Amino acid sequence: MIVGGLTLYLIIIKSWCLTNRTLFMYYFKRNIFVFLIVWTLFLSINRIFAQIGVGANFGIEADVHSGDILSGLSTDDWFYNGSSGAGVVDEATAITMGYKAQLMANNNIAFDLRQSIPNYATNGGYIWYSSRYGRDYVNISSPDLTTFIGGKNGDNPNTSWPIGSGQVPDKSDIVDAGVHMRRNGINVTDDLWVNLMISTLSSSGSHFIDFELFVSELQTTSNGFTNSGAQEGHTAWVFDTSGNVITIGDMIIGFSFGGSGVSGLEVRLWVDRTVHKPGTSPGGTSTFTWGNNIDGGSTYGYAQIVVPPGALLSSVNSLLSKDGPPWGTADTKGYVDDYGKGVFAEVGVNFTKLGFDPRALFGTGAACDSPFSAVLAKSRTSESFTSALKDFAGPYVFLGSAEGTQVNTTIVDPGDFDSCMTGETLTLKAEFMSTSSEYVWYSLTPGVVFPANGLSQISGVGMDEVVIDTMGDYQLGIAPLLGCTPATDPTDIISIRAKPCAFADSYNVTENISLNVAASGLIGNDTDDDSNDTLTVTTIPVVDVSNGTLNLASDGSFTYLPNPGFTGIDTFTYQVCDSFGLCDTAAVSLVVFADFDGDGIIDVNDLDDDNDGILDTTESNGIDPSADHDSDGIPNYRDPDFCTLNIHGVCENLDPNGDGIPNHLDLDSDGDGCNDVTEAGFTDANGDGILGDLSTMVDANGLVVGTNVTDGYTTPKDGDNNSIYDFLEVGQAAVITMQPSDVTVLVGANTSFSMTATSAITYQWQLSTDGGSSFSNLSNGGKYSGSDTPTLQINSVQLDMNDYQYRVIVFNDAFNCDTTDTTVPASLRVLVRSVITNKRITHRVKKN
Repeated sequence: MIVGGLTLYLIIIKSWCLTNRTLFMYYFKRNIFVFLIVWTLFLSINRIFAQIGVGANFGIEADVHSGDILSGLSTDDWFYNGSSGAGVVDEATAITMGYKAQLMANNNIAFDLRQSIPNYATNGGYIWYSSRYGRDYVNISSPDLTTFIGGKNGDNPNTSWPIGSGQVPDKSDIVDAGVHMRRNGINVTDDLWVNLMISTLSSSGSHFIDFELFVSELQTTSNGFTNSGAQEGHTAWVFDTSGNVITIGDMIIGFSFGGSGVSGLEVRLWVDRTVHKPGTSPGGTSTFTWGNNIDGGSTYGYAQIVVPPGALLSSVNSLLSKDGPPWGTADTKGYVDDYGKGVFAEVGVNFTKLGFDPRALFGTGAACDSPFSAVLAKSRTSESFTSALKDFAGPYVFLGSAEGTQVNTTIVDPGDFDSCMTGETLTLKAEFMSTSSEYVWYSLTPGVVFPANGLSQISGVGMDEVVIDTMGDYQLGIAPLLGCTPATDPTDIISIRAKPCAFADSYNVTENISLNVAASGLIGNDTDDDSNDTLTVTTIPVVDVSNGTLNLASDGSFTYLPNPGFTGIDTFTYQVCDSFGLCDTAAVSLVVFADFDGDGIIDVNDLDDDNDGILDTTESNGIDPSADHDSDGIPNYRDPDFCTLNIHGVCENLDPNGDGIPNHLDLDSDGDGCNDVTEAGFTDANGDGILGDLSTMVDANGLVVGTNVTDGYTTPKDGDNNSIYDFLEVGQAAVITMQPSDVTVLVGANTSFSMTATSAITYQWQLSTDGGSSFSNLSNGGKYSGSDTPTLQINSVQLDMNDYQYRVIVFNDAFNCDTTDTTVPASLRVLVRSVITNKRITHRVKKN
């Protein structure tokens, strides 16, 4: 009677403490001795009603919140209590998705949540492998959408587990389920624990639960399951002859719970029936002992093992209601905040003590190899392992799945190097931080190494950051635990670049004349430490000019037209960016001088004022047109004291075509449509009249230079040898004025084809023997003469020449811009005579 009353009293005190944690801590600090006595009594009560405990600092006390007073104020649990310990479930996503509001509205929804920190991360001195929480559909106002229509444990899920919506008993209707795996420390040699939680709609009678761990990634279909495994719907454990585990297979952790706590807890492995030998151990690395029972298929089944002492913890909220998840839970009436008495249970399993730790079975490198890809929580009708299945939650992907094995190898972007700086370093940092993980940093760019060791790879446990001093591509590999294989993700490669360095520029400008700066122009002196990078200029200036009009181009070229009459200095600021979007700015000075070609060499110092590859003196009859012979400030080509000016105010003898542009500034001095540089016989690949190809560069004397310049500044061409350079002599292209006509001739006769053309210097007759499909050049000799003249002579025409076609190509060598002109083909028709003598015999040939 006294014990019963004391028990009830302590239960009341315990309930008050659980619901008033803040007040409890206040009084605890001031009455620690009294509370130590109460604490001891709490533990006694819980020994009576539950096998509570702590598995790797995770409370197994039928409370879902961290920092429980029974398991310890710093213990972790499924959800964070707001002040101490840590919650393993991602609560932030639930808030974002608004699950609580949907559940409070009694919407029948199901969802699942992952771990609150990355898989394999360390927290508080413990390795958290993974967590999965699932909220299942329930049967309250609408049917549960995921229930078993048939089937039992040990059946083939692919063929014998039909599913669909339906109604299940309240005690079998799963509401919440969870699984969490962790180690009891930060070393792979620390014990591996798997903690489980389950809740149902009501506590009416005993609950019979299984957590089934599948190696294959079990999936649902519209009416069943698929991908459950190849050995009668499962994956079997495989042992060698010595008993060592070769392959880990499927596993079931089953138990029942009710008002008296958790009972009937058993662990089973899917094996070949021949392997199961009750009362014996497989041997080798297999430290467990087979139990008596095995159930399943004809060849394989779920074999029971003997659970050693200390391998299991469990608890049920038998006497008290407990706070539910942050988004609430459900009972038979609908949404509630708390778990009712006897509806929530927790089980903790020490996998290392059971003998199922991959690290112990396969070595340190296997510590990351959780083989289980899916977890399925199930309820059944009775304590019989093969009783009818009722409800399920999941399946939830776990560590063995492609998704579960992923480790966050993202590198925090440290920014980029600055090409204006020397000796700069940056620090790469991992998003995933764990003191127990091995970080392997890779430089993927040939020749780029880490300054700490001079190698392209550097690694260390807990090395979640590394210093770099060179641009390149970097990647992070993470082995969640030392000895495991580092995982990399090609999508997490980070490219560290260099921001360009823009340098100030200065240009000389001609008064009242547009300055045209070709590419690369502004960016010609800008630098970028990234090799083979491309720089472009933002076409809108950061600060515009004040005394003219500026137009910027992305290739660094620009035009600037000073305001009429302005001389002096104008400025603007431009922005240069590289191909990765990194930018810098610089100021540009524009000094307005007389400089026709805008090459930075003012006219009085420029030996080639129009950059056409012809010296100004050569274009100007030996004089320097830009000089000032009398120092009156007027260049010679405009000085009436030096020459007779034409109506354009230019020396007549320096502007023979009278267009107002003196030869040394005129790209087509004779105005015949062919640029001087071309008529001089020099190279102008892009046809702009300037020597060479872009970009145009000049030396200190204004002469065009560079690797793209192959000629120029030699004696210009005089194609017709009349002592007048072709660029000063109007030229014309050859034009055909009369086409050759078809010719009919008798066999053995001579004949000819003729044509006429203007301005033609070169003729080339051609022959086609295939009806005009192809032509070949003729040369003088044999039957042909005059093949390089307007008239082609053909001697002794033969019958096999009938229907030959002839044409001629003409060209003006003295006009470099000429293109060839070709006549239309003319045909040769050959006729035979009416009398033919052959071998002294005369034949008369009938006409036609």
